[in-house]
Amino acid sequence: MPGNKLKSIDKAGFSDFLNFENSDKLVHGFMFFGLAFLFQFLKEHRLLKSILVPFLISFLIEILQGIMPYGRTFDWFDLLANTIGILLAVGLIQSIKKAKN
Repeated sequence: MPGNKLKSIDKAGFSDFLNFENSDKLVHGFMFFGLAFLFQFLKEHRLLKSILVPFLISFLIEILQGIMPYGRTFDWFDLLANTIGILLAVGLIQSIKKAKN
């Protein structure tokens, strides 16, 4: 959904909280942090797969946004924010696993 449409459906007031330049990058990072975090609990994955699968999902979403006629565009900075979220989640899980051993 284009960002300018969010205010019309935001009943909780999140759009006021996230009312700063490039705030969507923070949302992207958190969403892909959550995806990568949960993906690691589906079953034991190798480290590369834990990074690569969420990244490919992110990349595919950006590509689809660029070709779909809904007012969305491919954004390299969205992809970067997604990747940072993924790397933070994988790093956190790896740190927890190391601390347990």
